[in-house]
Amino acid sequence: VMSTTNLADYSHVWLIYIFHENTNFGRKAAGKAGVKSLVRPPRLGGEKVGLFSTRTPHRPNPIGLSLVRLDKVDAQGTLYLSGIDLIDKTPILDVKPYLPMNDSVHLPAVPRIPDWLESPTIRPNEGVELSGAAQAELRDHVLRGRLEFYDEYEDVWAAIEEALLCDIRSLQMRARDDERAAPSEGPPEGGVADDARFHFDNIDVRFTVASDGRVLVSSCALCRVPKT
Repeated sequence: VMSTTNLADYSHVWLIYIFHENTNFGRKAAGKAGVKSLVRPPRLGGEKVGLFSTRTPHRPNPIGLSLVRLDKVDAQGTLYLSGIDLIDKTPILDVKPYLPMNDSVHLPAVPRIPDWLESPTIRPNEGVELSGAAQAELRDHVLRGRLEFYDEYEDVWAAIEEALLCDIRSLQMRARDDERAAPSEGPPEGGVADDARFHFDNIDVRFTVASDGRVLVSSCALCRVPKT
C-alpha cells in the first residue's frame, strides 16, 4: 500500500507487463522456433517487416508497454485504470508515472513513423451494425450482469464497434471474403461457418464484412459462464 502513496497525483501511468498467453511459449516447449525475425503487421496486408519495427507480442522477451489513464487509487493500494489494452490476469512487472516533459517528443523535433502506419494497405472498415438478435443478446448480458468488465450497454458496444472498425480478420479470411463477395452485395447470410468471430469479455462476437467495408454483427452469445 505504501508504494502507491502519491501515485494518484498523476493522471497517466506506464504499465510494463508480460505477454503471458504468448503462443511462442508453447512452440518452444514443443521444440519449435519460438520467435520469427520477420512478422506481418495487420495493416500491411501480408508484407513482412522486422519484428522490432512493430508492436507484435511475439518477441524474444515477451514484455509489453502500455500508457493508460489512472482513474484512482483506493485505500488498499488498488489501481483503477481505463484505456487499457491488456487481457485479464496479465502479470504486471512495474508501474511508472507518465511524465510529459520526459516521455513525449517536443517541437521542433517531429517523430518519424513508417508510411504504412500513416497510410495502411488494409483500410479500416466503413461502419458496424448490430442485428436485432445481437443487440437483444448484448443488452440482456449487461442487464443480467454477465460481463466482467462492463456494466453499461453503451460502453461495451462502443468498445466492440471500435475493435471491428479496425478489421481484425486474418489475412486468409479477408482474402476469402474478398473473393466471395461482389461489390454490391451486403454481408453474406446463412451459415455460421462463414462468420468471423472473436471473444470480448464473456461474449462470443460473430460478424461478417461486406466488400464495401460494412460490418454486420450477427450474434453476441455468451462464450463462458461468468464467475460467481
